[in-house]
Amino acid sequence: MEILTKKRLRDYGNTQHPDVAQALLEWFEMAEAAEWQTAADVPARYVGNNRYVFNILGNRFRLIVRIFFPAYQVYIRFVGTHAEYDRIPDTSTV
Repeated sequence: MEILTKKRLRDYGNTQHPDVAQALLEWFEMAEAAEWQTAADVPARYVGNNRYVFNILGNRFRLIVRIFFPAYQVYIRFVGTHAEYDRIPDTSTV
């Protein structure tokens, strides 16, 4: 998969929460090597509107991505702590 908005992951891990930088890198490498063709292939919880939630670093952080299956592209919509994620009123609009 092609990961769009990689900078969002890098910036978050390197500046805001260095403790999650390695886990985000591991997620990036896993997603980049993936060949997801349908929602059933994605190891994440489905939110809706083609958005998927990944638990990062033992569920301390959350990552919401939007996946464009025909183009094999992943667009990072949100990265934050679990508490920040809980404050999102409607994750299907992120």
